Amino acid sequence: MTKKQETQLNVISDKIYGNPDKKNIYLILWERIANNGLIYCYADSEEEAYDIYSYKLNDAVRHTVIKLDRKNMPVTDGREAN
Repeated sequence: MTKKQETQLNVISDKIYGNPDKKNIYLILWERIANNGLIYCYADSEEEAYDIYSYKLNDAVRHTVIKLDRKNMPVTDGREAN
């Protein structure tokens, strides 16, 4: 029998854009026909997050901005996506 490898989960912190002194943290989900992604950022409002960190100049990109709770941060297994 092989031993199951334990997965280590860590709070996402190294890929959050902006100044941590800002009031809130946001997740911006963006999508196009062929691809999609996400952006974590510090901002004072949804509008500020959208204005500074989105791809708003590209009309082909749709955005969804979600306010996150700093006490319940997203975690990652740290793997590289292929």
